[in-house]
Amino acid sequence: MYQKDAFLTDTLAVVAQNWVDEFRKTWGLDASAPPNGVERLHWEFAKICDQIAARIVAASRTLERSQGNLDELLNTLRDKFGLDPEQDTLFVHTLEAHFAGDLEDELNRMRLRALKLVRYLVDVRSERVRAYLARVGACFLRGFKTETVVMSGAVIDAAL
Repeated sequence: MYQKDAFLTDTLAVVAQNWVDEFRKTWGLDASAPPNGVERLHWEFAKICDQIAARIVAASRTLERSQGNLDELLNTLRDKFGLDPEQDTLFVHTLEAHFAGDLEDELNRMRLRALKLVRYLVDVRSERVRAYLARVGACFLRGFKTETVVMSGAVIDAAL
């Protein structure tokens, strides 16, 4: 699968999109009738899961309640359907399908952040400071700006 002239992000994007397309096709999420081999009740449930997952992903990106009462929707899944949204494979897959497009962009951003960090590498003797620095690096690589600043203060405090 490795190719000298291709980037991992390109490969991930293709694989992720193929997975999402196949997942949506398998469950008939974009269809007006259930696909062959999927019972109508399961298909309707999959479509409900997909709609809820889409709303959760949209809300998680903005942290706004504009997507309705999502706690209530999750409680309905738990109470009426006996589904644990954190464990149910179908529901987890719908969430993953909606987040899949973020993989390529996030990996690109992490790569660029890692290259920026090279200028700021230091020698450390203290295990405590080393542990805090590892957290600073992890926060920065993932784009957690506020957390990076807070953890940087902890490094300075630990070093003094």
